[in-house]
Amino acid sequence: AAYNGIQQRARDSQRSSDLASINKYIKLYIIDHGSSPASYTGCHRMVSTYTNCESMSRFDKWTEYSNGNVPADPTNDTTFNYRYYKGWRSDGAGGYIGGGLSTDYVLMARLENSNNPSFVFDGITYNYGLSNR
Repeated sequence: AAYNGIQQRARDSQRSSDLASINKYIKLYIIDHGSSPASYTGCHRMVSTYTNCESMSRFDKWTEYSNGNVPADPTNDTTFNYRYYKGWRSDGAGGYIGGGLSTDYVLMARLENSNNPSFVFDGITYNYGLSNR
């Protein structure tokens, strides 16, 4: 059981690090292009696993900032993956609101640490998020 806890903490640490890297790439993109990136399909979100929206690895100019390496969740399944939402920002109270600036975005993940507070966004439960403001 202790070994499982160590593995969970290691995966959660990797998730936090990955989202920090993705956050850095998006900020560089905004500096160069004046807005946060969008997917080819016009979806407001991208995920680290392929869904009905384009994969994060396919959005415009990603490889320019990440050297072709798009971080994916260590588990990378339907429960644990990374999500990017363009046009959303933190509401300052642990939630997120839409209709923001063209530079607004949020990154979300689901950590295995059950001590983190969870929230529902777009019908999906998360417990870790980053916002540009």
